[in-house]
Amino acid sequence: MLYTLAQTMSLNTKLLEKSKTNASRLELELVKRNLQPHFILNTLTAVEEWIEESPSTAVKFVHALADEFRVMAQLSTKRIIQLQGEINLCQSHLKVMGYRANAEYALNIQVSNLNALIPPGVILTLIENSISHNRYQQPLTVFILEQKVIDKIQCLTFKAPVNKQIKQSALVINKTTSIGAGIGYKYIAARLDESFMNEWSMKENFDNKQWVTTITIPLIIDDDSFFITK
Repeated sequence: MLYTLAQTMSLNTKLLEKSKTNASRLELELVKRNLQPHFILNTLTAVEEWIEESPSTAVKFVHALADEFRVMAQLSTKRIIQLQGEINLCQSHLKVMGYRANAEYALNIQVSNLNALIPPGVILTLIENSISHNRYQQPLTVFILEQKVIDKIQCLTFKAPVNKQIKQSALVINKTTSIGAGIGYKYIAARLDESFMNEWSMKENFDNKQWVTTITIPLIIDDDSFFITK
């Protein structure tokens, strides 16, 4: 029994270290994707145009971009954070993307416990995927984040409008399916593995012109500090 326990602990330790390595590597890839030369060039071009046509807009955009980078710098190195921190990051990103697309993005928040813990960048990655895949043209695009708490389980549901017509489908993301998925889903899976090992699930389906993603994780609440530093 002791031998079996030792082997199990050793395996779990190796899996945890591997998930940390994957999460760090994928985090770097996500940062690199957001700092690609074309992103910087497009951003500088937009600021240049605003300086000539609307200096106040240029100032607001620079402030919004600085706010997003500041929040991202605070959160990206954390293993797990309060949901409020993730929401702040998402709202900062939507503000920046709104300026870039000359449109308005909003996050409808239906959350009962903002102190519940979640790995950083998970909801943000879902938002980024939605914007890049749909290329929204409407003046206002609203995303929805819902939270349901049942006993010791937290269910987070993210809903994004879909512009194009797709077939009714469902997708379950786990360690196996994430291997062939894009970098965004790999990042989410790595982060969830790092924080919750095998105690998580992620499902996606198309419902009523919306792409619905549901993440189920253990409910852990932190009432004292805004960020968990371990």
